[in-house]
Amino acid sequence: MKGEAIGSCEAIRAAHNSFRPNLSFEIPEKKNKTEKEAFHFVSYVPHKNAVYELDGLKE
Repeated sequence: MKGEAIGSCEAIRAAHNSFRPNLSFEIPEKKNKTEKEAFHFVSYVPHKNAVYELDGLKE
């Protein structure tokens, strides 16, 4: 749920996507209009001499 909330923020999405390299040979795929785009965010949080990975796609 948190990833979806972050992904719906246009400013955060634009900043995140601005780091994507431009590939001149990339061919855009045709998308199904009912298909939703998925955005994936991973965070690393230091806490008490350990680093925790927060990844919404991992179980």
